[in-house]
Amino acid sequence: MSFQSEASVVIPHPIDKVYSAFSADKQSYAIAKLSPLMREFTITDTDEVLLASDLTYCNHDVDLPASTSEEVARRIHWVLKEQVTYLGIPVSVTVLGTQIHSDKGKLHIYEGSANDGQVVVHKVRRFIAEDGHKTRIAEVIHGRTMWLLSGFVGRECRRAHAKQVARYIELPI
Repeated sequence: MSFQSEASVVIPHPIDKVYSAFSADKQSYAIAKLSPLMREFTITDTDEVLLASDLTYCNHDVDLPASTSEEVARRIHWVLKEQVTYLGIPVSVTVLGTQIHSDKGKLHIYEGSANDGQVVVHKVRRFIAEDGHKTRIAEVIHGRTMWLLSGFVGRECRRAHAKQVARYIELPI
């Protein structure tokens, strides 16, 4: 079964400043800490991947034309420990994931999995210039899990995601 969440917030700073701040490794912990579920966050490695430099976000499944240029993008590998309450019992969940920063596309691509792949989450964080002096951060999460957990995981995802994104305004830019 699948689940989805969308959230956005406007930050009162220009896009280049906001994107740079949100792309710094040290800020990854601060961003994760804003989630009401987060208990621990550790960056385990960093490397680089090759992306199409004309990468843009689209919200549909279609064949896209091949890219003619490439971008070397930074990727961080991380471990996140969350605490959820399931049927009244506190449960610790370990999420292993990566996040890729596309400087040219002004977006982050996030992928994480928990419980040996029983829960898989993909998130795209877009940085959109507004009025030249503001930046909208728009995120969409698509995830999947087993049908038994889908209602619970979907509700927790939407609740925690909305709270976390609303708190982005608190981060130092």
